[in-house]
Amino acid sequence: MSGNKSMSESMRSMAIKSIVWCVSGLFLTGCASLSKEECMAADWRTIGFEDGAKGRLLQRIGEHRESCAEYGIAPDFDAYRQGHQEGVSRYCNANVGYSVGRRGASYNGVCPSEFEAEFLVAYREGKRVYHLAKQVTDLENERSLLWQERDELSGEIESNEQVIVASSTSEKLRRELIEQNKRLATLVEEKEHRLHQNDRQLRRLKRQLDRLETRHRLKHQ
Repeated sequence: MSGNKSMSESMRSMAIKSIVWCVSGLFLTGCASLSKEECMAADWRTIGFEDGAKGRLLQRIGEHRESCAEYGIAPDFDAYRQGHQEGVSRYCNANVGYSVGRRGASYNGVCPSEFEAEFLVAYREGKRVYHLAKQVTDLENERSLLWQERDELSGEIESNEQVIVASSTSEKLRRELIEQNKRLATLVEEKEHRLHQNDRQLRRLKRQLDRLETRHRLKHQ
């Protein structure tokens, strides 16, 4: 047992290194699914299990075969398939389906028919929550921008007012700044109106989001 745990930890470490190498651009022709070290130390049942548990299709072994062919190593298809089936059985349940949808991730159709219906119901619930949460984030970002723009306009009005009341300001400039402040005040009102609309939308979406997340939590607790 400790040997298998050590092997699994070693493979996870290798996978992390491969991702880092891919991001840094060292694989100029594309990222291999497995590194040389992973191919040489491969436990194909474990690799199949990990792929299945991540919702990857059985055809993923083709990428592993291509990665390891360079080193003269061929995957053990039977061991991989057995592990993949075990991994898929762990993946294909309502909680995972909801989690996958909640992250906005894609479903590859990996679940067998006897588990897929329940998985998809939860997946669609999670996807709906994901989209609502994204709308909330977008509105919050818009709200921050509106406040910033409103404050900048208000600051400009205050600066103009200081010039307007100054004794050294000419009548011509004073009239121009007064007219400018009227236009700026209109813009401030528009920003405030949009802020009120934004607040109403945010409250409504957050209530929907809370109801959906609570319903899922109560259903699967």
